[in-house]
Amino acid sequence: MKMMKIKILEYSTYLFAQQGYYSVSLSEITNPIGIKKPSIYHYFQSKEDLLLQCIDKAVEKEISFLQKEIKREHMNIENCFKSLSLSLRTRYLKYDTLKLIFTILIDLPSHLKFRMRQHTQPYFTFLERTIQQKLEENGWCIPLSGVVTSALITFLNGICTNLLAKEEKSFNLRWHIFWSGVSKLSSNLNLDLNY
Repeated sequence: MKMMKIKILEYSTYLFAQQGYYSVSLSEITNPIGIKKPSIYHYFQSKEDLLLQCIDKAVEKEISFLQKEIKREHMNIENCFKSLSLSLRTRYLKYDTLKLIFTILIDLPSHLKFRMRQHTQPYFTFLERTIQQKLEENGWCIPLSGVVTSALITFLNGICTNLLAKEEKSFNLRWHIFWSGVSKLSSNLNLDLNY
């Protein structure tokens, strides 16, 4: 029984990430995995419940990834965040969990958007705290680390949005522009970025 629920969650995550909430029917989920549509209600109360559980599993998986990724050793703060950005970009392309977290709010009925934000918020909160903590560990003052954290999350969101739109622009060019702004800000405040 538990294996079937996992199978349903994994396949549903894939479909919701690829097609959005509206475009996926319960039959599209159940037929390929070999169960009848009414059987899904043995595991989930509704399509909404299924989506929320997919999101919760995706958030759990992606937070686990972030915990491991941020512990990796880097020469300096730029390399740390560039590596994190590239890893997230790769995960977005390769794994449906991150794609689901970043894109699900686009295609939802309005009554579900608030609930979905509540379910995805732990990921974004963890990402924000992780980035800010890394900056503060490297000597950045709290107000400035908050600004750079917001800028980096906006940068990451932009990368994911472009990937969703199938626009493969040069990551390196975008990173250079982003980091040039951060470098200029830090030099104006006499901060050393080579920690």
